[in-house]
Amino acid sequence: MTGEPTAILDDESFGMRVHEHGRPTLVLFTSGECLPCHFMAAQLPKLAVDLHYMIDTVVCPAELSPATFARHAVARTPTLRLFVAGRPVASRDGALPLPAVHEWIAAELRGALTPAPAAGNRPPPGMLRSLVARSTIVRACRVASVIAPVLLLVNHAELVLSQPIGWAVLKRLGANFIVPYLVSSYSSARAAVSHRLEHTAPAPPTPP
Repeated sequence: MTGEPTAILDDESFGMRVHEHGRPTLVLFTSGECLPCHFMAAQLPKLAVDLHYMIDTVVCPAELSPATFARHAVARTPTLRLFVAGRPVASRDGALPLPAVHEWIAAELRGALTPAPAAGNRPPPGMLRSLVARSTIVRACRVASVIAPVLLLVNHAELVLSQPIGWAVLKRLGANFIVPYLVSSYSSARAAVSHRLEHTAPAPPTPP
């Protein structure tokens, strides 16, 4: 799989592509005269390919999106901001190397997808049932079983080559399995709940 091309957003398309989009989305806020922005923009297609199973990546230039910059209080560029379920959950300023972006996204998604229970912060109706549904578990296991070995080879190639079958390799394989499984199961369950709610919502009252 190669992932989708990185989209360039403006004020008109930002809401539909980020706020109303089901998948977690990483937004790179840039400006034309910012040299670190050009560096990050050049890295983003590689990031989009590496993380297409986990997030979408988009670019939001200041020249095309002044209202969006003001709305989200983007004070400097480049800024990376992670959106989950249409809401910003984390932000980093400045240029970052790809390994640092990988680690940051994985950590933030783990926190965003496994919130601590709190009064008044209950999941949507049917969310827990969808998370433990057989179809959701099977789909998430299939996605994670493909992605985990790839992440293992990318992040721990020396270890795999030195001892292909060993407890250290299996332990890291399990660790690399967790994030893609959580992301896939959450996305599948949320999509199932949204679909069910859309098709069970009461019809608007007919005007007299």
